[in-house]
Amino acid sequence: MDSAQTLPVHLTVCGSCIDTHCEGEEGLGGGAKLHTYLEYQLADHPYKPFIKLQSHRCLMACAHGCTVSVCSKGKMKYLLGNLPADENMAAQILDFAALYFDSQTGVTPNHEWPGTIGMHFLGRIPPVDPVEGDWNDEGGDL
Repeated sequence: MDSAQTLPVHLTVCGSCIDTHCEGEEGLGGGAKLHTYLEYQLADHPYKPFIKLQSHRCLMACAHGCTVSVCSKGKMKYLLGNLPADENMAAQILDFAALYFDSQTGVTPNHEWPGTIGMHFLGRIPPVDPVEGDWNDEGGDL
C-alpha cells in the first residue's frame, strides 16, 4: 500500500444494469446485486479507506451489463462489463481497485490482474489531468 497516495479510487456500479449471466432476482437486477456484494466485501477489505463505492442509475453500456467504472483523479479510467453478479467477481474488482490505487498512473501490469478480470475490460479512458508518470507504459507484458 502506497501511503503517499491520498486520492480515493471511485468504483461506480451501474445500478440499473441487468446481469447478462443470470436473470437476477425479483426486484433486484444484476447491477444492484453486484453493488451489494461489493459493499459487503469492502467492509473488511484492507483498502476500504481508499475505495469509494457508489451506484449510478445508468452507465450506458447496456449491451455489456453488469458494468463498473474504476477511476481516480489524474489516472487512467476503466470500464468493466459483462460481469457476473457474484461474490467472486466482487472480490476481483476490489483487488483490481487496490492495484489501481497503488499505481501512480492507474495502469497496472496485466500479469498482476486478479482472476478473470482481464476478460471484462471494455475500455480505458486517459485522464484530462494526468499525473506525472510513464504514460507510454501500457502495463502489458505480452
